[in-house]
Amino acid sequence: MQYNINEVDIQLQRLLNSERENVLNSLDSSITTGELSLELIITSIKHCKKQISSIDKYLCEKDYNASDRNSLMVKRKAFDENLAIWNLCGHIQLTSIQVKNIQKRLYSELTNEHQKIMAIGDASLLIYESSKVIIDGTGKSFIGFLSKELAPDQLEDFKSLRKELTTYREINSKSLKDIRVKNVAHRDMDILNQISVIEELNWSNCIQLLLDYEKILNRFGAYLSSLIHLGNKVLAIAFQ
Repeated sequence: MQYNINEVDIQLQRLLNSERENVLNSLDSSITTGELSLELIITSIKHCKKQISSIDKYLCEKDYNASDRNSLMVKRKAFDENLAIWNLCGHIQLTSIQVKNIQKRLYSELTNEHQKIMAIGDASLLIYESSKVIIDGTGKSFIGFLSKELAPDQLEDFKSLRKELTTYREINSKSLKDIRVKNVAHRDMDILNQISVIEELNWSNCIQLLLDYEKILNRFGAYLSSLIHLGNKVLAIAFQ
C-alpha cells in the first residue's frame, strides 16, 4: 500500500519537529478550557429541560384559567428557545474539543503513517457528521426564532455564517462520505476499494481541512455568545 506523501507533508513535518511541543501544549490548554465551558453548557441544558418538564407537569396536573395557562406557555416557549441555543452551543463546543484532540493525534504521529491514516479517517467522520448536525440545528425553526429577536443585519450575519458552513460541507462532502462509507463508519466489502481511498488520504490536506472547519466553528462560537444573551433576555421578558 502506498501512502500519499507530498512535499507539503515533508516541509510541515520539519516545521512541527521543532514546534511540536509548543503546539501540543497550546492544544491541551484549549481543550481544558473547552471542557470547562462544555460543563457550563451541560448545566444550562439540564436546567432548561428541568424547567420545561416542570411546566409540562403543572399543566397536566392542575386546572388553570386562560391567563395562567398562557403565562406558563410563554415561559415554556422561552425555555424551549433557550434550550435550542444551549444545545447548539453544546454541539459547537464538543465538536471544537474533538477537532483539537484529532489535531493532537495528527501532530504527534509524525512518522507513523498508519496512525495518521486512522486520525484522518476520524477527522473525516467528525466533520461529515457534526457539520450536518449544526446545519440541521440552525434550520428553518431556529432562523424563525432569530428573525423575531434579532436586528436584520444580525440575522443576515448568522445566515451568512450558516451558508459558509453549508458551502464548506458541500465542497468536501463527496470525499468525506467516501471515507466514511468505505473506511470508517462502514467498510467496503471489496478491500481494493478501501485501499484506493486510503491511498488518496493526505496528512497535510487533512490538517488544512480541520483548520478551515475550526475557523468556522470559532466564528459560530463568537456569535453564540450574543445568542446566549438574547436567550436570557427572552427569559427575563417571559418572567416579568
